[in-house]
Amino acid sequence: MRRREVDAADPSSPTLDFDIASVMSPLDSIDPTSRLSFHAPTHVRYRYRFGGARIASTCLYATPTSPGRARVFLADAAYTDPDYVPGVAPKELPKPPISFGTKVKMIKLALRFKFSPRFVAHWAQSFIFDSDGVLLHGQMRRLAASIARGVGWRKAYYVPSSCDRFVGALRAWIDDVAGGGPQWVPGATPAPTAPLARAVALDRGAQHTALCPVCQKGERQITLFRDALIVACVGACVAAAAAAGRGAALAARNGPLPWLVAAAAAARLAAWAHLTLLPEFGFKDHVHADND
Repeated sequence: MRRREVDAADPSSPTLDFDIASVMSPLDSIDPTSRLSFHAPTHVRYRYRFGGARIASTCLYATPTSPGRARVFLADAAYTDPDYVPGVAPKELPKPPISFGTKVKMIKLALRFKFSPRFVAHWAQSFIFDSDGVLLHGQMRRLAASIARGVGWRKAYYVPSSCDRFVGALRAWIDDVAGGGPQWVPGATPAPTAPLARAVALDRGAQHTALCPVCQKGERQITLFRDALIVACVGACVAAAAAAGRGAALAARNGPLPWLVAAAAAARLAAWAHLTLLPEFGFKDHVHADND
């Protein structure tokens, strides 16, 4: 991570601006150097170049709501770089050729986001937040305890790596410019002093679904889909019993076997919807060792 110079006289200039090594895509499909910017007081922006003039941007607006809690607004965009000069490689590192396999991956990713329901993209974003949720909760409590003992963040944090420079720069800005942090209104909910259970720290239902009409609609649709499959399973079982009651042979076209197969398929799909899809809207434990 390398810090860029910031033009303090330009109101649109970021407060902090860093070059970062991209971890979003293989190096042969994206410039090895991208940018991470902080526009005070709440806007964080990631900027990645996808071959030539195309740029992908992820903007986060993290608004503190009470001690230890924040509301995050996220927006993704893709646009054409107005300053791009065809045939001129990025000055940081030369642009390697894009392999055929990477092109296929990029096309599959674009089709997935284009044709998938909107709540699928919300699942992907929640997955990223889940990967940090428990860790950030523990760090917040430890930092608060250190500050209560009179130990500042410079001694409480150990950030020797170059990729941690943004953390130190942001904390320094909070101390030197932002007065040490938000000024909470009287009666603001205090930060939790005891560790939160994982089911609470990773509760997408309370943190996101309850506030998101897109995910609420998706949860209703999948619940109806599951319930319809359960009804179909029961109906197929009744039809199989009726066929068996008529004495139809198991292998006969009108026998119970086709109905039993249909019942098994409906039950399997209903279980998949209930055990795999619906938890995406509520508590879904995140174990780093189980995720690539």
